[in-house]
Amino acid sequence: MKKELRLSPERRLVSHLETLRVEQVAAAGKSIPLRRLYMQLQADLTMEQALTAPKLMNLKRTLGEEMLRKLLSFVIGSATASHVQASPMDILEVAMLFMEQHPTESVKDLVMALKRAKLKGQAPAGLPLSTLVFQLFGAYLDEKSRFLEQRHREQLAREATDEYGVLRAVQQNKNGHEIVEDTPPTHQIGRRYRRAG
Repeated sequence: MKKELRLSPERRLVSHLETLRVEQVAAAGKSIPLRRLYMQLQADLTMEQALTAPKLMNLKRTLGEEMLRKLLSFVIGSATASHVQASPMDILEVAMLFMEQHPTESVKDLVMALKRAKLKGQAPAGLPLSTLVFQLFGAYLDEKSRFLEQRHREQLAREATDEYGVLRAVQQNKNGHEIVEDTPPTHQIGRRYRRAG
């Protein structure tokens, strides 16, 4: 029996967007099948996944600049459609500015930023699209920075605990305390060999 391959929401989204012109992508956010793909991508996304996702500068090389513009335009258009009435050209302009401004961030970072803003109710209506996107992404970068700092502190604490255990064992050995091993005493080892022979 042949095992069916399931494409990730990202791959399916890219394959749908490949057939569209850049100007059509902003309106594609209202398409139910594409909207469903975006919602799947958004629902399953975690901060860890966003951190490890390919960065925009790498995607620009692998997917091409036009496809990256389409992908960013689709994300921005889909996520902000209920807050801002923007033309496809406005959405494309914000996508291009985002690509230029944040080459070391990922598309998943942008999705995560817009998802967090929705969950926290931080998406104010009435702002121009560019202000809204960059304001929400700036708040996300602050949150991402705190997350990375906390993770680094936890890693340092684990390393310090491990080092303390090693130092304690070395100190006990220096003080004459032997480290107990699971080998039997020497006089019992000889008895086992005599019995076997």
